[in-house]
Amino acid sequence: MRRTLPALFALTALAGELLAAPPRPFSIPTPRTYSGVLPCADCEGIRTTLDLFPEGWFVSKAESLGKGGSSVDVGRWKSVESGSLVLRGGGADPVLYWPAANGTLRRLDRSGKEIRTEANLELKPEADFRLVEDPFAFSGLFRAQGDSARLKLCLSGQELPVQRSGAFAALQEEYAARRSNPDAPVLARGTARLVRLPGTDAKRVLLATVVEKVDQVSPEGLCPPLPGGDEASSDGRSAENRTWKVVTLSGQAVEGADSRRSAHLELDRGRREVRGHTGCNRLRGRYELDGDEIQFSSVSTTRKACPEAGDLEQRFLKALEGVTRLQVSGDRLTLYAGKQAVVELREAELD
Repeated sequence: MRRTLPALFALTALAGELLAAPPRPFSIPTPRTYSGVLPCADCEGIRTTLDLFPEGWFVSKAESLGKGGSSVDVGRWKSVESGSLVLRGGGADPVLYWPAANGTLRRLDRSGKEIRTEANLELKPEADFRLVEDPFAFSGLFRAQGDSARLKLCLSGQELPVQRSGAFAALQEEYAARRSNPDAPVLARGTARLVRLPGTDAKRVLLATVVEKVDQVSPEGLCPPLPGGDEASSDGRSAENRTWKVVTLSGQAVEGADSRRSAHLELDRGRREVRGHTGCNRLRGRYELDGDEIQFSSVSTTRKACPEAGDLEQRFLKALEGVTRLQVSGDRLTLYAGKQAVVELREAELD
């Protein structure tokens, strides 16, 4: 069928608008594995396995083919405004991918631009999730209370239960000797690996950490600044005018979808007002900010009864009463009462 020139111009303009339209943020509903062989300057190729988790963290493995050797990295991922996927792990530079329409992830250069080459740059999604279980070097915040022991990996921000095998006994002994108070975590460094727990299925992956070696334990209770550009900020203004969803309270994970009814906070710089939700009721109050020092006041909530969320609400409000300081690391916000982290949040777009 013949098209007139005006019609062709209209189609061209429409195509330009579609290409110029901002891409949707990358997201995954369940953990997903991507794999492929990427180019290598001094080997036959780098067999890459990448596990992405919906909570914004990852674990990856890179094997040098024909040369031997492999490395494992953990860290955080996020979808930026350009549409690229940015992974920050233990290296100084982030790793960038482009989520293609066919479901693959295409490697980009350090500036986020396309790499012109005939070599394969794509990681393809696997049909089933496959956990990278190889050991990796870690630094993390460890605490043990009763029968519960948990480790928050500093690079990923993810807190997982610790199995009582490997070097657990040595880590627990160091924890008891070096913690600053009974509830405080210690900063541990060593070698660990991830394992899947019973009850895992295609939609729900339950993980734990096995600590295989303990190199150092110190009582700081704080993670070091992240490598690269996401260093911890001591300027509290970087936390303002952003939406922060609660992920842990006093070291205990807080589950829930990214919705306006999940426990979250927003700091309104112009009004010096804190707004949000407790997981049960809307909250509102005031805050004073000076550098990284922050204090909440006049916090009030609506009066809806939520038996299933009442404990979360009370713990959240109690934690806010004692907050004295904050720290921002990329898309993570930590609220402290003295030296103890009492609320950990991540930036989220809530429905």
